Amino acid sequence: MTGAEDASGGRRRRLLVLGDSDSYVKWGAALASRLPPHWDASLSVMATPVAPSERQLAVALAGTRFDADSVRPLDLHAVRERVAEYRPDAVLLALRGPFVRVVAHELCSLEDRPVLVSGFPGLTIPAVPKAVIYRELCDLVVLHSRREVREFRGLGAELAPRLDLGLAMLPFLPAVLPVAADTLAGETALAGAHRARAGVAGWDGGGYRHAMPVAAEPGDRKSTRLDRGR
Repeated sequence: MTGAEDASGGRRRRLLVLGDSDSYVKWGAALASRLPPHWDASLSVMATPVAPSERQLAVALAGTRFDADSVRPLDLHAVRERVAEYRPDAVLLALRGPFVRVVAHELCSLEDRPVLVSGFPGLTIPAVPKAVIYRELCDLVVLHSRREVREFRGLGAELAPRLDLGLAMLPFLPAVLPVAADTLAGETALAGAHRARAGVAGWDGGGYRHAMPVAAEPGDRKSTRLDRGR
């Protein structure tokens, strides 16, 4: 992918947020609003029975980088076309579990597909197997507590061994004290080919830090994608 350049001459990256219910749209929009300046973002709301009303959408987007007029409605059959059009580096699947699985399956077959990120609009304690299984096709799941990371890592080792876990503060909360931009895995975001799968998000400046991955093998197809200049 060849995106536009930022002011420093580097290539701008793109995040596509796909949301469904008002709580997931709120979480996805808030998380995307913590991206570093060199990221662009677009938000689409999936056409499902739980899609937010106009009022709910306005409330969900309040205080984020998005407004209701900029949000594009999207049918499931048009997801691949939207990804081909926008050419994102990553897609944030801000969707309920069963729909994450459906949309991820649609995108996994794309050649040179974007990194797939998912998560939850709140704490998920205790972790349950279906929460992992629904997201097993994703590259990264964003969690909000170390307890969640421990529990999801335990489930993921058996159910989704290639799934990476990320630790982020709830994006709705004000960042009173900034989280240090380190990585529990010992590398800076985007620093290594084998960390690119999780590092594509690069939310270090917005309260994001990586958790130790369940598995991130050097040289696998997904982890080297960003080093091919997409």
